[in-house]
Amino acid sequence: MTRHREALRQSLVELGFDENCIPRKTAVAERGKKFSIRPHSGEVVIQIKLDGCQFTDDKKRCDALFLCKPLSGPFLVILVELKGKNLLKAFQQIEATLERLCAHNVNNLHKSPNLNKVSRAWGGQHRSYAYIVSSSGRKLPLLLSKRNEMQKRYGIRLYHQERQVELDGLSTLTNES
Repeated sequence: MTRHREALRQSLVELGFDENCIPRKTAVAERGKKFSIRPHSGEVVIQIKLDGCQFTDDKKRCDALFLCKPLSGPFLVILVELKGKNLLKAFQQIEATLERLCAHNVNNLHKSPNLNKVSRAWGGQHRSYAYIVSSSGRKLPLLLSKRNEMQKRYGIRLYHQERQVELDGLSTLTNES
């Protein structure tokens, strides 16, 4: 899979992503919060560092973007925001990142020109997810309303978890309906 990973990495650079922002890690951590994916054999996971690397301006953005190719099914786009307690700000950062990635197709991540080029290279459709990993801040009504809003507006599934998210392979996401 290293060959496939490197080919995708090169395709991302050709699409304008900074190769220095594409580490060979499958985890991102900050101030006690962590998001990680442990790919199974044959799965490909690529992280793009967004905050302070791919995006260096003062506009809102989330911390990282993961592009993942499971053994079967569509490829996965996962946005990750590591946040303290301010869940509203985390939602705003994810939304601002979605708007940047979607360019002129703000209403649906599946219409993003750059992601569609990656999708075609990987054989078709993609599913989109966002994870907020916070130190605390369980605000269920806010979480539910924002989750529904992002699903409807962007076609993205939103999850919140405290402290740490560890995905053991991609099958948990690919088996969702």
